[in-house]
Amino acid sequence: MEQYIQCGDIAENPLYVKELGIHIYTAEEFCYYIFNNTYLLGEDFIRQEVIDFFRVELHMPELADKIVKFYGSSADMGAVLVMIMREIGYYEENQIQQFQNRLDRMNRQSLLERSKERGDLLLDKGRFECAVQIYSQTLQMPRDLRQKPQFYGQILQHMGVAYLRMGYADEAMECLEAAYAELKREEILEQMYYLALQTGKPFAKELECVASSQISRWQAHYMEVETRLQEQSEQETVVRSIGEDNEINLKISQDYLTQRKRAYCHMVMDE
Repeated sequence: MEQYIQCGDIAENPLYVKELGIHIYTAEEFCYYIFNNTYLLGEDFIRQEVIDFFRVELHMPELADKIVKFYGSSADMGAVLVMIMREIGYYEENQIQQFQNRLDRMNRQSLLERSKERGDLLLDKGRFECAVQIYSQTLQMPRDLRQKPQFYGQILQHMGVAYLRMGYADEAMECLEAAYAELKREEILEQMYYLALQTGKPFAKELECVASSQISRWQAHYMEVETRLQEQSEQETVVRSIGEDNEINLKISQDYLTQRKRAYCHMVMDE
C-alpha cells in the first residue's frame, strides 16, 4: 500500500480542498492528493491559493514562479501538475508517467464520462452527499445515445448506495428501481430485497418475478449477517457494560446499528 512520507516544510495555513473537506499541509501531500484524486481536479484547481501555498507557506518561490509561467503560457492544467510533481520529486518518473496517462485518458473522455468518474470517486471516498450531487448533475446532462444503458444504470445504482449511506432509504429505493429498469440485473433486485428487509418497507413489485428459491437464499444471507452482528453486539455488551450506565448502553446500541448498516451496505455494494 502506498504511504505518504513528509520531508519538506509544513504550512501554517494549509491549502483547503473542498471536494474532500481536507487540508493539505506539505508539498508531498499536494502530490499525493493530485495523484490519487485525478478526477476531482477541475480546470480551476490551479488558482491563486495554490500559488500562494507554495510561495508563502512552503517557501518555494521558484516553483510558484514556474507555475505562474506555465499557466501564463497557455499550458493546460495537466502540464502544470506534471511539472509540479517533477519539481517536488515525491513520485518516481514511472509513477509520474502513470499520472500523465491518467490525465490523457481523462481528456479523451466526454464531460458526461468524467462527471460519472468524479461521482464514483467521491462515493469511494465516503463523500456521499457530494457524490449524489454529482450523479444528479450527470443525469441532468443531455443523454448521450452512444452510451450503453449500463452507463446510466450504474449511475443510478451507485447513487442509490450513496443515498443509503446517508440514511435516505426512500431515495435509495427509487434509484435502485430506476437502475433495474435500465439494467435488468438480478443483483439490483437483491439490493432492493435487502433494503426492504432493512427498512421494513413493502417489497418492490419487481421482486414478484424472482423465484422463491432465490428469495430464500437472499433471506438466509441476510439472516446470517444479522445473527453475526447480534452475537458481536452481545459480546460487546458483556465486555463493556458497567451496571445500568445508560450512556454506555446507548453507545453499545449505536455501535451495533452502525455495524449493521455497514454490513448491509457491503451487501448492496457487492456486484
